Amino acid sequence: MLAPRIAAIIRAIRGAEFFKIVFLCGRSSIIHASKDPTDLTAIAFQFPELSHNLCNLRCCLGRIPPVMRLFENLYAYPWTGNDNNCNSYLFAGTLTGGRHVIIDPGHTVTPAYREPALDRLIRSIARDGLNSSDIGLVVLSHGHPDHCEAAIALRDNYGSLVALHSADEPAYRRMGGKVDLFLDEGELKLGPAGSTVFRIYHSPGHTPGHITVYWPERRVLIAGDCIFYRSTGRTDFPGGSARELAETIKKLADLEIEHLLCGHAYGNSGIISGEEEVRENFRTIGSFLF
Repeated sequence: MLAPRIAAIIRAIRGAEFFKIVFLCGRSSIIHASKDPTDLTAIAFQFPELSHNLCNLRCCLGRIPPVMRLFENLYAYPWTGNDNNCNSYLFAGTLTGGRHVIIDPGHTVTPAYREPALDRLIRSIARDGLNSSDIGLVVLSHGHPDHCEAAIALRDNYGSLVALHSADEPAYRRMGGKVDLFLDEGELKLGPAGSTVFRIYHSPGHTPGHITVYWPERRVLIAGDCIFYRSTGRTDFPGGSARELAETIKKLADLEIEHLLCGHAYGNSGIISGEEEVRENFRTIGSFLF
């Protein structure tokens, strides 16, 4: 079966918000019409091949980034801009007092096109009825600016604590960042009586201090820049190692993963769901790594 592709975008006249999108799938067509651009998420889940194009579509229509509520308390905020920036993931109400945990808030303003990345993220969070001032903990997968720059502003503006592996702390410090909690391999228990348990894996290769976050309760892996859809993170940056990245991916492939949440929307939205889909992604990557 041919992968669907966007054939046309038809906007209503007189500046109405209603719009229609025509998808071609072989000789058939699928018409999606809505006043709510977030409805496009349903198309993205039905046809994963379209996810990346849908993200770009939202950007072209001048929308703020899409929101995907994966579970009752887990929200995904895929980046949809033109410049480089990362996907962000937020666990709502996980901390004592109902405060939130965000993983990889990304850039404050993107470097090339000066897109207001943090402002868009804050507006997306607000659209979910959540307040960014309630972010109590920022977990950083690694110390590259497209993942961690906005953590500086969140700490300064809201008093959010910042957590990072010590091996990436020097890079983050050079950006003006300060780390409150150093992460290493092991359990991270959060909330009242440690009610939410994450497993932190030291996952070097892209950077020396890269970590991944595993949520065993829902079999979710937040992979940062280790793993993407059918590809991996780069290893040609300072401190990168192709050998270490291959070892990291081999270790992570042994986890029971139902949802693989990647750091960038490369090839698709960055969200790979379904145990078999995740395993196929690891198999594909393994075919050129091992």
